[in-house]
Amino acid sequence: MYDLLPLYKVLLPEWVFKTRTDKEVEENAIEYLKRCYPEREFIKVDGKFALCRLKNCKI
Repeated sequence: MYDLLPLYKVLLPEWVFKTRTDKEVEENAIEYLKRCYPEREFIKVDGKFALCRLKNCKI
């Protein structure tokens, strides 16, 4: 059922990618989403976007 929730793409700012490892990029993306989009749950980084879903969304 979780896979039926709508998927959102959020364009990430350049500072998210100014690190050396993919893990740091992911940590920066999570921090950015928590600050700017607290209602969204991070899934993964895809190119210059963060894929996410709404938290506590009921179908």
